[in-house]
Amino acid sequence: MQPLCCMQFSIVFITLGNIAILHGFVTISNSVEDVHFYFHSDESTVKEIKFKEASSVDAQFSPRKFTILIIHGFWSDKDSEMPTMLTKAYLESSVEANIIVVDWGKLVTTKSSDDKDKVHAYFDALTNFPLVAQRIADFVMWLKKLGHLKYEKVQLVGHSLGAHTAGMAGSIIWDRIGRHIKRISGLDPAGPGFEFSIGIPDLKNFSRKLIRHDGEFVDVYHTSMSTKGDSSIDGHVDFYPNGGVKQPGCPDNDIHETCDHAIVVDYFAKTITGRTWEACRCILPPPLTNGKIRQCMPCKPDAATVLPGQFTPRKTRGQFRFETED
Repeated sequence: MQPLCCMQFSIVFITLGNIAILHGFVTISNSVEDVHFYFHSDESTVKEIKFKEASSVDAQFSPRKFTILIIHGFWSDKDSEMPTMLTKAYLESSVEANIIVVDWGKLVTTKSSDDKDKVHAYFDALTNFPLVAQRIADFVMWLKKLGHLKYEKVQLVGHSLGAHTAGMAGSIIWDRIGRHIKRISGLDPAGPGFEFSIGIPDLKNFSRKLIRHDGEFVDVYHTSMSTKGDSSIDGHVDFYPNGGVKQPGCPDNDIHETCDHAIVVDYFAKTITGRTWEACRCILPPPLTNGKIRQCMPCKPDAATVLPGQFTPRKTRGQFRFETED
């Protein structure tokens, strides 16, 4: 499935559970029992780790390695492009880690292919993601209790709605035990319902977004600001490929504007397997300055550079821009 965010529509009413749409009703699962964790020991071996079933933890799962949890976004599942691409990149790379794909597809998708149903389902997904964050936090703390991981060796990588889910999971762990997980990487965190509303007054404050306090080191990548992606400064370091708004190679006539939002996964995957770009410190103007779309401005020729992506130095702070090839 291709990741898809949301489009505007006008009238809804909110119940205590799922969200009912006046001109149609879309239900997706809201059960944490539909959240699954798949451990990839190599490219051909996948085993589900069942929460609170200690015997399901594979013998190859090593507490000496980093544990990286990959969290997809809306209208996706474990077989979507994002988790598939990143899992392959990590397993082919020099990174020694336990790779776990978090599958919460049943809480963010329906069987319908109708665009209106996808829009409606996004509201259900907004109510579901805190439940998923809680389950991820519980899962990480459970593995720690069993001695299978250390908090200082945990990285969460989330795309779109999955980026906010990762942030909330990190926040829950901090609130519960007073410890930060080592790193959270947010790949174009979702904007609709977080930074800006989507057809309902004040709904932008409905959900809790990714912030730098969620992890010991939070790195964020913006590729579709003002459409699918959040343009606020979320991390200890925020990267803006090609300015953070439009991406080379993405069509101008992309009706759902998914290409700019999804391509961040390709950028991050390439850094895992050794592709390097030089990112320089840039200036991010206030939102909608002079009516223009906010983007990180081109760097000065003599600006100092850092590596973006998986191997970004953990002490990096600020806002940086890098240019990619088409």
